[in-house]
Amino acid sequence: MQESAIMPFSAVAGNHTAKTAVLCLLVNPNLKSLLLNGSTGTGKTTLVRSLGSLDPDMPVINVPIGATEDRLFGSINLEKAVTTGKMEAEKGLFGEAHHGVICIDDIDLMDKLVSLQALETAIKGEVVIEREGLSVKYDADVKLLATTTSLREKLDPHLKDRFDISVKMRRPEEAEYIVSLRNNLMLQDGNLEFFKDYEDQDRAILQKVKDARKLLPEVKLLVKHRDAIARICNKYGIAGYRGAVACAQVAVTLAALNGRKKTTSDDIVYATELTLNHRRTIFEVKKDPTPEQNSVLMYANKDIMRFVHDDRPLVQKAKEQKETEEANDDDDEEGIAVEKTVSLKDVDPETLLEVNNLEFNEEYIDTELVAKVSERFDTVDLMEAADYYGVEGQNKRQKYVESATGKYTSFRIPKGECSDIAIDATIRAAAPHQFSRKHEEGKIKITKDDIREKVRTKHVENAFYFMLDASGSLVIRNRIGKTKAAILSMLELHFAKRDRVGLMTFNEKRIEEVMPPTRAVEHLSDAITKIAVDTGTPLSKAFMECWRFVKSYRKKHPEAFIHIVVFTDGRATQSIDPDKDPCEEALEIAKHLHEENVDWIVVDTGLGTSKSDMPKFLAQNLGGRLFMLDDLQSKETVSTVWGPSNPEKPKTPQPEESQTIFWELEKKRGLR
Repeated sequence: MQESAIMPFSAVAGNHTAKTAVLCLLVNPNLKSLLLNGSTGTGKTTLVRSLGSLDPDMPVINVPIGATEDRLFGSINLEKAVTTGKMEAEKGLFGEAHHGVICIDDIDLMDKLVSLQALETAIKGEVVIEREGLSVKYDADVKLLATTTSLREKLDPHLKDRFDISVKMRRPEEAEYIVSLRNNLMLQDGNLEFFKDYEDQDRAILQKVKDARKLLPEVKLLVKHRDAIARICNKYGIAGYRGAVACAQVAVTLAALNGRKKTTSDDIVYATELTLNHRRTIFEVKKDPTPEQNSVLMYANKDIMRFVHDDRPLVQKAKEQKETEEANDDDDEEGIAVEKTVSLKDVDPETLLEVNNLEFNEEYIDTELVAKVSERFDTVDLMEAADYYGVEGQNKRQKYVESATGKYTSFRIPKGECSDIAIDATIRAAAPHQFSRKHEEGKIKITKDDIREKVRTKHVENAFYFMLDASGSLVIRNRIGKTKAAILSMLELHFAKRDRVGLMTFNEKRIEEVMPPTRAVEHLSDAITKIAVDTGTPLSKAFMECWRFVKSYRKKHPEAFIHIVVFTDGRATQSIDPDKDPCEEALEIAKHLHEENVDWIVVDTGLGTSKSDMPKFLAQNLGGRLFMLDDLQSKETVSTVWGPSNPEKPKTPQPEESQTIFWELEKKRGLR
């Protein structure tokens, strides 16, 4: 079996929406990028690579994992620089993909700046190289196809907005899975005769693409469809005008692919799903799922196009009458209703979204079309929720910092002595000067000014440390059950493999570290279940013990981010100093528990008579955030738990001040 053999485009089973999006990208020169989003095994990479069989004359370049910025966009031609002393550019993968397609797998793992540069290059159609003494531009008219296994919360919104089209690929149904398995086995066995029928289908698809390209300039966007796009963008908080323009471009492209010269409402509904769903910032609050919606959750991969609900608002009779009167303005010769159209060349992107300033009558707004799009988005949300169920590794906290032992990501001019030399960057810096420097043949002479230092980054682990108030109030109305559910929900959304989880409980009898920080998060559920509940809340002592943990953990893991979550109703009953009020002492200690990369979160477990303002004051003094236990039952709230800290975070005490208060407290406990 030859390694060059690839799956024919028409042999890729299922995911018709993604395949349609690919065809739109190939037809319309104004569409530059497509993001395929889906879990592992949905056929993202297979679909992308199948483009090579669709048009043999079109270059399809696959970006290897770990490709550097120089390999992507180009760099200095070292051979010419060394032999002639002239600075000339050497094209990268984008140059090789000119008039073709460049494919990037797992773009979410790529450096953010590099991925933004790749998208900007595809949009502008040219590569700009700015290197050591070199400034060059060259054409790179490419279509960028990227894949990611992340949900929309993980990719940066600025990065997502740069993609003209984004498609959520879903797991195949049973019939599609059987076809896909058969085709993959045939391909691996080298049975290329089996794919001859598919090759004929590929040629037919390619001809359809070519015909659509010719027809595209003649396709008109109806005025009411243009105005509907503007209303939809405003309704769902689509920022800027990229989404609206992309939606209009995809709509006319769909019409061209279907051999039509005017857009239809179906084109608009389909286009909004492809271009606006990943750009939404406003999500409508939906009611309890209907039986039809539940069927979507049960059969998440069913190809549901639209009209899941049947309770959409009807168009008012007055508007219907006006639209009928407008449609009766028949063509004299053929008797066909003439609809107002607009060429995309006449659309000003800057004013497309300014709905209030558009000069059009209300009768031209297709209100029913806007309702259809709203239903379509609701359906997509339900299907994405079903696909999310049981999928691990989504929306995890990831942070990278400079480190002496991390991955080499870039270089810089060193300040002082350099112990970690970037050989490639150093040679590039020295290459232009070799022609004028005296050196032995076959060798490169490097001076101190040529030296470049490696910049390394590494993933910083997170430590999630839960402080659980195991007093009697926790058993009221199953608060312990809700606490366990809240903790597991937080970890489900935010725990990554390298992170550690620990649990400490405190009550009148004991302050116990039930589970030291560990990566075996599966033990946490059992640990919470076995917690012994007692009376009393020694909040001050619990904070002291927790801070000792922070200091000890920081010595072993100096770069780690520590997230401390305190579950308590705040009703402290014991103090370290017998002369102080327990609550006032706990608040005083909380003011001094500040350190860089330590994040505090307070969850109020109070209920009824046990509810007080103490958790609120604790959160303020800790410089953290406050959540209600009942609020953590929704994923929307849980997803915000690890957000930015309170901007009104108290000033970190000076070492002397912090040391004084702990010295006095420990002295009273007999520890000094």
